[in-house]
Amino acid sequence: MYKNQSNELCVRLYTKPTDTHAYLRFDSAQPPHCKITGPYSQAPGIKRNSTENGNEQKDLVLLPEYYRKRGYPEPIIEKSLNKANSKSRQECLEARPLNRESNSDGTFLITTYNLCNPPMQQTIRRNWHLLESSTSSRAFKDIRHYKTV
Repeated sequence: MYKNQSNELCVRLYTKPTDTHAYLRFDSAQPPHCKITGPYSQAPGIKRNSTENGNEQKDLVLLPEYYRKRGYPEPIIEKSLNKANSKSRQECLEARPLNRESNSDGTFLITTYNLCNPPMQQTIRRNWHLLESSTSSRAFKDIRHYKTV
C-alpha cells in the first residue's frame, strides 16, 4: 500500500525479495491443462491487486520471464497474456458464479495423476453399461446422469 501523488491510498502487487517464482515447470508430469493454464491464472490476480492504472502492466511485464525460465513455450505465454489483457480490472474483481450442478451428491473417482496410469476416462466410458447394470452397487445407478467422467 502506498499513497499516490493525489494522496489517494493505492495497492500494488508485492513480492518478497526471497520469492523465487517457482511456478510449475512445463516439462513436469502434471496434466497438460494444469501447465497451459498456469501463466493465465496468475495474470488476473496481478490485475486485481493493482489499483492504479498502468501498475498492473508493469507487473505483468515480469510474468512472461518467470514462465520462460520454467520452460514454457512462447505461444502459450503470449496467448495467456493476450487473454488476460482482454479483461478489465473490474472483470477480474467480479466473482464467477459457481456451477452447483457438478457438486451434487454423486460418486467420484479420485486418483493420483501419473502419465503412466491407464486411460481411465476412456475405460470407464467404454464400460459404463456394466457399471449401470451392476446389481451389487446402487451408487452406479444413481449417477447415470453424471456420465461425463
